[in-house]
Amino acid sequence: MHEGEVNVVGTVVVEASEWVGDNRWVRDLAKTNPAIVGFVGHAVPGRPEFADHLRCFAADLKRVAEVDLALDVMGGAAILEPRRHLSRLLPGLRIVIDHAPFAAWDTDPAALRPALAELARQPNVGAKISNVVRG
Repeated sequence: MHEGEVNVVGTVVVEASEWVGDNRWVRDLAKTNPAIVGFVGHAVPGRPEFADHLRCFAADLKRVAEVDLALDVMGGAAILEPRRHLSRLLPGLRIVIDHAPFAAWDTDPAALRPALAELARQPNVGAKISNVVRG
């Protein structure tokens, strides 16, 4: 790229809204707009509607697995149980847990160990360690 030239070939849309309708709208827009090359959805683990959100996007997650991409997730200890279920449901889907360890690790590490141990046995689950130094 030279000064004054910009060669944008695509964009990744990061959805800030946790409303499933907003996420669907961006997903559907991405299907017909070639400028959108990626989509980061927003669903909040631990909330009652989270399971419905996963079901809504299950076909998309299967497609992510088919094209050998990964699903990155973040959100603290609340994501462990849904990720454990998802890793068993879609064993071909690579799942990356971002920003581990979580703040809950400091207050009750024993509570997290069973879920972390099972996730560690799943060959399709990994973690990005980035939240180590805390005061």
